[in-house]
Amino acid sequence: MHRVILIVLAVLTGLVSPLSARAAERGVVLVNIGWHVGIVLPIDETLRRAMPELAAFPDADHVEIGWGDRDFYQAESPGPLTTLLAALVPTDAVIHLHGFSGPVKDRFSASELLEVPLSDQEFAGLFGHIHASFDRGDGVESKPLGPGLYEGSSWFYKANGEFSLARTCNTWIAEALTAAGLDIEPSGIITASGVMDAARTVLEKRAGAQ
Repeated sequence: MHRVILIVLAVLTGLVSPLSARAAERGVVLVNIGWHVGIVLPIDETLRRAMPELAAFPDADHVEIGWGDRDFYQAESPGPLTTLLAALVPTDAVIHLHGFSGPVKDRFSASELLEVPLSDQEFAGLFGHIHASFDRGDGVESKPLGPGLYEGSSWFYKANGEFSLARTCNTWIAEALTAAGLDIEPSGIITASGVMDAARTVLEKRAGAQ
């Protein structure tokens, strides 16, 4: 956790190149694939230094990030029992990283997208939440647990925390947005639509206040 705080302070004070400023210009993007929301960050060299796991995607200019139940998320075809256990029994979590290049709307053409513009400080808060969610043990970099959902361009990593019905993959995304300063109550968000609706409401309020 101390390392996370130092990284966030470095971003805020300009001790590293302006990762958050560049991200604010482009925004982060929420991707609703139906049962789950992922969050897309633009990749630059500062993000690569701050998130060593991105070495797995040397040519990518975006990374989509998700967090969820270890068994359900990694299952090729999760059956009823896996789904039931994921919902009812707290289980270890994993992080999913998917590196890709090109416009987000092209990569996720069949998904609902919502761009969330962030200030420098907001992006640093969001990144701090994501960074702290990796279980790196005593090392600097989390090692892949196995291939991800997109062949050749995604990996699963060990994560901190447990997945349960009270804290789903979508709750984790809501927590990330709350860490960024958005006025969202994560504990009341379970579904993908809940995340999207809450984020959209905050953005509409911000637009109305300008």
